[in-house]
Amino acid sequence: MKAKKYLPAEFSNYGKTMVDFFAPGVDVVSIAPDNKYSVASGTSFSAPVTSGVAALLWSYFPEKTAAQIKEAMMKSVTDFSTSQVYLPGGRADKIKVLFGDLSITGGVVNAYKAFLYLQNAN
Repeated sequence: MKAKKYLPAEFSNYGKTMVDFFAPGVDVVSIAPDNKYSVASGTSFSAPVTSGVAALLWSYFPEKTAAQIKEAMMKSVTDFSTSQVYLPGGRADKIKVLFGDLSITGGVVNAYKAFLYLQNAN
C-alpha cells in the first residue's frame, strides 16, 4: 500500500466545501466481458463505491430518508483529516496539504461504520 501522502489520487476532485468525503478510486477490481475481472482507476469507479454504500444502507434501513443516509455516511468516515497528503492534480512540485482541507469531512467512506451509525440511531 502506498503511503498516506498518496491517499487522494492525482485525478481526485477536491474542495473543502464541495466534496463531502473520498471513496476508493485507484486500482478498483471490477467485472469485465467474458466472465473476467479487470483493474481500473478513476472517479467513475469511486462514484459507484459511494452509491453502492448508500444503496446497501438503504436496503437495510428502508425507513431512513436520503438525508439520514447521507448524514450516516458523512459522520462515519474513516478520518484522515490530519494526514499530510499530496494535493491532487499531478503537479510536479508535489504540494503537501492536510487531507482535511480536501473535503468537508476529511475522511473516506466507511460502509461498516455507517451501518453501525444507523443501527444505533434512534
